This record gives sequence, structure tokens and C-alpha cells, in this order.
Amino acid sequence: MVDQRSTAELIIGSLGIVGNLLVCISIIRAKFMHNITNYILLSLAIADFIVCLNIVIFNECTLDVWAADFRPSSDLVGEILCQLFDDKILVWWSSKTSVMHLALVAVERYVAIVQPLRYKQYFTVRRLLLLFAGLWVLSLLWQLPYMLIPDYNPDTSKCDKPGTSTFSHVFFVFTNFLFIIIPSLCTLWCYWRIHRCLRASAHSFLRDNNRGPAYELLHACRKVVQTLFIVYVAFIILWFPNLILGIIYSVTTLSITPKLSDAFKLMAFSNSVVNPFIYGFKYRQLRKAFKLAVMPCCSKTGVDPHSRSVHHELSILHLPQGSANSPS
Repeated sequence: MVDQRSTAELIIGSLGIVGNLLVCISIIRAKFMHNITNYILLSLAIADFIVCLNIVIFNECTLDVWAADFRPSSDLVGEILCQLFDDKILVWWSSKTSVMHLALVAVERYVAIVQPLRYKQYFTVRRLLLLFAGLWVLSLLWQLPYMLIPDYNPDTSKCDKPGTSTFSHVFFVFTNFLFIIIPSLCTLWCYWRIHRCLRASAHSFLRDNNRGPAYELLHACRKVVQTLFIVYVAFIILWFPNLILGIIYSVTTLSITPKLSDAFKLMAFSNSVVNPFIYGFKYRQLRKAFKLAVMPCCSKTGVDPHSRSVHHELSILHLPQGSANSPS
């Protein structure tokens, strides 16, 4: 029987599929979006799309591994189905890749705005592709130990993971500290430095009585910092409850209700749904790219990437071409 959790997963997954797919199409089809920054956002959207697609595919609406008539043809098939539908290993794998993309976005923006002269040294298309592949491999290695723990009980023909060992508890705490807590702190530090750099640049214009560019840069500063702050807060709100719950379960003997655990897992998965709306449609250039790529009839004159509104936003995204003190 399909429960409320499965229905919620279907709704959230479907929204995420549509949102991330629109972001991917917009970036791919709009040529003025083809740059390092947007390639990272494209890779993030692809990772989030895979998360949401797996949520929809490996749902109890597709196969209820807890149903009374669940009888796999072999123990191997039963193990695979339990890993996919009960443990949701592919969902977690792609979800962890998405989380690491968030840190990559922060680092890329930090180098672009705070250390623009080093940008081309660190970020090229070739290195970016290697980084993307590395993130998927790293998240797979992160997920692999959980995949090696049996989840199928041949005696009962049910998904029944045995009691986890002390090693698995220590591994959970260590890996989540290494791959989530530390990157999130790094992300916060990057955004703080970006804010300081943009604010200092704007104040330098004020000292030179160059008020026009200063006010524009201050406005861009507030806009960028606001967007990045929303992304960071959304990640903390949606991911950390499940992380904290897992740590509590690992280091204490407290009993955790399945409903609470399911709710927090669903919140973590939801991060891949909100990402396209925050990272994507918060940026004016991506909204224009969406109209050009998906609804060309709504943009009769097309999108001019050299227009003042788009150009000023592109200046924030491409500060390596000059410096943080050049708002052109």
C-alpha cells in the first residue's frame, strides 16, 4: 500500500525533474550562458535531476518491497531491489554529489571575485570536467561501504538490514564530518570573503566620488550575497536535520521513530528540488535564457547579452576578466 511518504516523494521528485531539466535546457541552448560558472550550475542541475529521477523511479509506487507478496526470484535480485528501493543507494549517491557541487560553486565564485588573477590558472573546461568526474567518484566511494552492508533477509524474503557495527557508526560520523560539515564551513567562509570583497570595492568608489558605479556594485553585492545566503541557509535547513539525527543514532542509544527519520530524509532530498529555483531563476540572465530556449515566442527580440541589465549581472559572474574593483 502506497503511504504518504511515497506520495510526497513522487511530488517532490517530479517538481525537481521539471525544474532541473529547465535549467539544463536553458544553459545548453543559450550560447551566451556558455562559461565556467554556468557549466558548474549545469553540472549541479544534472546531479539534482538524477537525484529527483531516482526518487521517482525507486518509489513504492513502482515496487513496494515491503508488500506481503514481495518474492524476488533470487537472493541476489532481492538484495539489489532492497538496496535500490529501501536504502535508495542511487538517490544518496547522486544527492551527495549534489552537495559537493554546492561547495564547488562557492569556491569558484571565491576565486573569481576575490582572486581573479588566478582564475584562469585554476578553472579551465578540461579541469572542470575532471572535477565533475572526481565528485561522482568521490561520492561513490563515500556511499560504497553502505552498499556492502546486506539489506535482504533470505529467510523472511524482506528488506531487513542487520544491526550496524561500531565501525559503521564511526564511519558515518567521520565521513559526514569530512564531506558535509567541513565543506559547509568552507562554503560559508567563501561567501563571507566574497561579501567583504564586493563591499570594499563599492566603498572605494564612494571614496573616489564615483557614485554611479559604486551604487550599482553595492546593489549587485547585495543581490549576489542574498542569493548565496539563501542557498546556504536552504542547505543547512534541509540537510542538517537528517545529518544530526544520524549522528545522534550513531553515538547514542536513543530510539528514533521511522516517521521522523523518513521526514528528515525527505527534507535532505528536497535540497535538489529547491536548488534550480534558487541558483537558477534567481539570476536574471538564466531567466532570459529560459525564455529564449524554452519559450522563444515570448521573446520577440531575443536576448541581448550585451544589454545593461544582463551585462551588469554578467560582470559579477565574470570578474576574472578584470578584477573585483572593476564593475564594468
